[in-house]
Amino acid sequence: MQYQFTPGAQRALTEAAGWTSRGGPDELGAPALLLGLLAEPE
Repeated sequence: MQYQFTPGAQRALTEAAGWTSRGGPDELGAPALLLGLLAEPE
């Protein structure tokens, strides 16, 4: 199943990806996702 995100959700996920550690797995953790959501103005 393929997910489609709204533009706001996509921006939040992109911001969250910037908060992940470079040496860690390719999955977003809860702290990074929360920071990405908080950075989204909408």
